[in-house]
Amino acid sequence: MFRDPGRLAWTVLLISFALFCLLSSMLFLGVRWFLFDSSVPLETSLFASRNTVSIRENTADAGFQAVRSSMVLTRESQLMTDSASQGLVTFVDPYSHETVATITLHHDGEMRIGDATRPRFDFSTNGYVITVQAGDSNLDVDIVPNQHRPVTLDIQSPRGDILITEPGRYTVASRGDGFSIFNRSGVAFVLNQKREARSVPGGMEGAIDPQTDAILVKQTLIDIIPDGGFDTVNPVNEALSTEWGCYVLRDDPNSALGEVKRETVNGRPVMHITRAGSPGQDATNHAENGCQQWLNTRSVPLSIAAYDYLELRATMQIRDRPFMLNACGQLGSECPVMIEINYIDPYGQKQRWIHGFYTRYDPAVGWPLRCDTCSQDHEQINRDTWYTYSSGNLLQLLPPDQRPVAIDSVRFYASGHEYDVLLSEVALLAGLTTPVFTEEPTTETITPSPQSTATGTPAVTPSATPTTQIAPPATRPIPTATHTRRASSPSNTPGRVVRTPTPARN
Repeated sequence: MFRDPGRLAWTVLLISFALFCLLSSMLFLGVRWFLFDSSVPLETSLFASRNTVSIRENTADAGFQAVRSSMVLTRESQLMTDSASQGLVTFVDPYSHETVATITLHHDGEMRIGDATRPRFDFSTNGYVITVQAGDSNLDVDIVPNQHRPVTLDIQSPRGDILITEPGRYTVASRGDGFSIFNRSGVAFVLNQKREARSVPGGMEGAIDPQTDAILVKQTLIDIIPDGGFDTVNPVNEALSTEWGCYVLRDDPNSALGEVKRETVNGRPVMHITRAGSPGQDATNHAENGCQQWLNTRSVPLSIAAYDYLELRATMQIRDRPFMLNACGQLGSECPVMIEINYIDPYGQKQRWIHGFYTRYDPAVGWPLRCDTCSQDHEQINRDTWYTYSSGNLLQLLPPDQRPVAIDSVRFYASGHEYDVLLSEVALLAGLTTPVFTEEPTTETITPSPQSTATGTPAVTPSATPTTQIAPPATRPIPTATHTRRASSPSNTPGRVVRTPTPARN
C-alpha cells in the first residue's frame, strides 16, 4: 500500500516529536503563566460617605439602586453621585486584607469599575493593577504607601488615560472636554489619544488640550500647611505629629479627659481624637480636644496676598458614640469635627472661618446647624466612613471685606460630650487660577508588558532622553511660603494651646 514504509515511519516520528514539543511548550508556558502571571480580583467595595450613592451592576437591564452604607462591587459596576452625595471605593488585597488604594467619587460624578487584580501567588513579582473609567467626575485617588508590590492605577476617559504608578495623593478632574490630574505627591503620567505620554511631577497639574491633544503641564496649587498629612513623628512624643500642637480642654476637671494621638489606619497616618466615659469619669458635659498649627510664627502670619485661590481640604471619619450630641449641640458650636482658620482680613483685622461636621441629626430637637460666628451651615456626613471635604475657593466664597490676606493658624478639634473621630489630612491649598501652561516634547514612550497586555493597561517606560524639568513660569511666579517656627510654639512642642475664645456652648 505504501511504496516507502521507511519514509512514512520517519514522517510519523517527526510529526509526533513536533506535537510533543508543542504540547510540552504549551504545558510549560501554561504552568508558568498560572504560577507567575495569573491573577485574582481585589476586594472592591463602596462606602457611601454622604447621603446615598447610586449603583448599577454589570447586567444590561439592571437599574440603579441607592446605597446608604456599603456594598461589594464587581467588574463593570457603575457609580453615580448627586449634588449632595459622595462615595468611597476601596481596593483591598484579599490575602493580606490590607488596603491598596482608595478612590473618592465627589458630588455630581460618575465612574465605572474595570479590572482590579493582584497576582494569584505571593512569589510572583507582578503588581496590583486597577482600571476605572471616569465619566464626568472629580476623583481623589490615594495609593497607600509601603506596599510590598508595585501598583498601577489606570484612569481611562475618551480623551486619554492617566497612569498612577507610585503611592501618593492625586486629584483627577474629568468634566466636559477637560481631563487633568493634580499630582499632590507621587508619580503620574498623562497619555493622550495618540498614546503619547508625559510625566507630571509632584506639585504640578497635567492636562490634555481638547483642541490639539497636546499634554500640558502647569505649576498649580501648593499646600501651605506643613505636615497636613501627619507624616512626621514628634521626637518628644511619638503619639503626636511634629508640626501640630495638641491640647485638651474640659469644663469639669473630674470628667473624662479625652485624648489626641497619632496612629496608622489602613496604612495611612491619622490623628485620632477620642473621649468616652469610664467608671468615676463620665463624659456627659462639654470637652474639647484638638490640634493647632501656626503657619509662620504666633506674631507674624503667613501672607497669601499673591494668591487668588485658597481651598481647605480635610479627610475625616466620625465614629458613633453613645453620648454623642445631636448635630452640633444646642448652640451649633459642638460638632464632632470642627475646623477653624484664623486669618487677617484686608483691613488688618483678625477673623475666623469655622466649619463643622456631624453625623447624628434629629430635626425634632430643633438645634441650629451653624454657630453664631459661622458663615455656612455645618455638614452632615455618614458615620463610620471616610469623607473628604473641599471648601472650594474661599477667596470667592467670602465677602470681599472678609477675605484672608494672611493666615495666622489652622485648628481642628472635636467638641461635645463623647466623640471618636479620625482625620487623615488637613490641607490648605493656595495658588493662582490662571497659571501659564508649558508644552514640552514627550520624553516617555508606551511599551507593552505581559501584565499590561493581559489587562489592557498601558505601561509607561521612560526613554533614554532625560525628562525636561519644568520651572515655574517667569511671568506669573507663585511665591513659596517660608515656614519658621519658634522653639516655644505649640507647632513643635506638645501641650496646651493658647487660643482665641470659642463660641458659647452648652
